[in-house]
Amino acid sequence: MWDMGCDHGHLGLLGLKAQKFSKIHFVDSAISATNTLVNKICDYDSESFCVHHIDMGKVPGDQVSGEVVFSGLGGKTIEKALASLLESGLDLNRVDLVISAQSLLDDLRVFLRQAGLKLKAEYLVCENSQYFEVWHLSMDGDYPIKELGSLLWSSCDISVSTGHLQKILAPYRIKQDHGHQDLNKDLRISEIEEILQSSS
Repeated sequence: MWDMGCDHGHLGLLGLKAQKFSKIHFVDSAISATNTLVNKICDYDSESFCVHHIDMGKVPGDQVSGEVVFSGLGGKTIEKALASLLESGLDLNRVDLVISAQSLLDDLRVFLRQAGLKLKAEYLVCENSQYFEVWHLSMDGDYPIKELGSLLWSSCDISVSTGHLQKILAPYRIKQDHGHQDLNKDLRISEIEEILQSSS
């Protein structure tokens, strides 16, 4: 498992405790984060983990396989890192991606779809009144990557999905109210309102 942009390594630490992966790779360019992390994991078998103090986009892509996690990062940051990994030899047939981006989800979905990836699963999580989409993707996934998600709305409570859709819809409505016309965004608003009506 590769925990990209791991910060303090919470996800990787869960993986170490669960012993579900042969090796956990913690990747972060912030020396303060990696130093703190080293102190946390020093009691584990040193063969079970590796800490990389490096920008995630500079990891040699041909060395990466298995589960690759990007969580708590902006969509553009994830896109740039993946593009760099692909340039340095990342084989998407050898990885499963787990992504939870904080911003620019639309652009990231387009990038992932163009790379040939498909969904295995996607979830919507609400934590501290904030909504997070979690995508599990691979080249042999079963579902296409859609603009507004295809599995999100059946994976969670209606109140959670409605809250997330209202959050997505808000900036589009503001632009409409100010007279900004964009056919694609107008279609997006219609799609969101249709989902909201069907879930009410």
